[in-house]
Amino acid sequence: MGPYTMNSDSLYVNGYHEKPVPYPPAQSYPLNFTITNLKFIQDLTKPDSQKYKYVEATIITLMDNLFKSSEVSNSYQGCRIVRFGSQQDGNDTTVNALCDFKSESSETAINKVKVYEVFKNATQNLKNLGPYNLDKDSLYVKDYTERDSSLPIPTTTPTTTSPPIAISPSDMVFDLNFTITNRNYSPGMLDDTNSPLYKEIQANVTAMLAALYKNSTVGNNYKYCIVTGLKLGSVKVSCDCFFKPTDEIKTLDSDIIRDTFAKGTNNTYLLGGMYNLQRDSLSVKDTTVVIVPPQPKEEFPFWAIIIIVLGIMFILFLIFLLCFLLAMVRQRRRKDSYQVMQAPHGLYFPHLR
Repeated sequence: MGPYTMNSDSLYVNGYHEKPVPYPPAQSYPLNFTITNLKFIQDLTKPDSQKYKYVEATIITLMDNLFKSSEVSNSYQGCRIVRFGSQQDGNDTTVNALCDFKSESSETAINKVKVYEVFKNATQNLKNLGPYNLDKDSLYVKDYTERDSSLPIPTTTPTTTSPPIAISPSDMVFDLNFTITNRNYSPGMLDDTNSPLYKEIQANVTAMLAALYKNSTVGNNYKYCIVTGLKLGSVKVSCDCFFKPTDEIKTLDSDIIRDTFAKGTNNTYLLGGMYNLQRDSLSVKDTTVVIVPPQPKEEFPFWAIIIIVLGIMFILFLIFLLCFLLAMVRQRRRKDSYQVMQAPHGLYFPHLR
């Protein structure tokens, strides 16, 4: 009543009083599923570890957004993580959660089948929960599942954050910066670019930016985005985003990229249904990428190779001939330096008889 809070059991009118109808207790539903692109590590068994806290907060945020935007939003009260587990020799991570819903007057208003269908439809038929890929046969709500035993077990497809497309001189590059406010880390935690935490945020942001721009009016121009830096405060994200000209849109500017980002994040509020953004933190600038053109390989034609080989052979022949002539001249000079002495006339050498 205005600024005042009333006791629901305090109203009397001439002695008339109605007892308030008590709220029925919340109904809890165990919800289990498997993530195929999140490698299980031992830190996910330690609730105090930074990895556990990060994954827990991420999944809870995604599930909150999923149910709050569904037909059961009025009944949804919240989800909490019970534990993480390992599957497929540690390549996959199983999630055991517990979700609470208010019980309605009808017993069948909220039940395990309804919760299953809502989760299934909101994840594109059990394909993706935000940046996480799901095993479509892994979802259980209580003991309910729609898994078809004839389907093969899906395999994990590793994702990569490296751009597979080469840079072109005609590409338009934009420096994109924004701040995530619902992630807080201790100093030094984002210094190591090879740490699991850094790579996790990097992969998530890259996938979310790709989904945002590919589903926008500049989707045909979009090539890829690269996360170039993560800094504390809460998390300041720096990216380089590459766009190509098309027949429909030949040029783009920073205003178009900024407006597209703002529209895809509900006026710079939520990225990918997971990261809350600081509204005044978005900045987009045109940048120039210097591309060093590759040096063309100079290949000699076949006839030139033949001429070079013949030239080398001719030079070797001349060297051999010159050496032969020098040897002949030296031998003749040595022969001419010796004279045979003739015996004087009338002089007799008895041993010559």
